[in-house]
Amino acid sequence: MNDIYKKNIMFRFRIIGNKNILIGNSKTYELNETGKFIWSSIDGKSSVKDIKEQIINEYHCDDKVAEGDLKNFLAFLTSINAVKIS
Repeated sequence: MNDIYKKNIMFRFRIIGNKNILIGNSKTYELNETGKFIWSSIDGKSSVKDIKEQIINEYHCDDKVAEGDLKNFLAFLTSINAVKIS
């Protein structure tokens, strides 16, 4: 939970129409609101624990729900090389 993630500079986030789009690897990925929030929270300075706390504060959800969503989304971002542990 103390890991700090850094974004791959080859990935870009855009809002197109009413869709949250992550662009990279010659592909587009549509993010839900939680994904958008997590992506915007990855700043190369905040730890996973910090981001989890931000999710809890923003969405008023349970600790385990926030942790599970965050871990799953970070695993997805890592699998497409959008982020890495700095």
